[in-house]
Amino acid sequence: MKNCINYKIQQYIDALDGTPITGLHKTVMQKTEKELINLLLNKNNHNQTKTAEELGINRLTLRKKIKQYQL
Repeated sequence: MKNCINYKIQQYIDALDGTPITGLHKTVMQKTEKELINLLLNKNNHNQTKTAEELGINRLTLRKKIKQYQL
């Protein structure tokens, strides 16, 4: 799993092709979080309670993130 994540991050950095990197942590965390939530929501047939449990977050926090990311 670690190698897969490292590989994808390296791909992202390589795709920047010399573009100056600023705010990389925030960008990666937001994009990763949005995709993770979306994948788990789909996996769980949009069951927010189960998705929040799998993410290890409160259901109300999940609802806030769903609104934030417009999922």
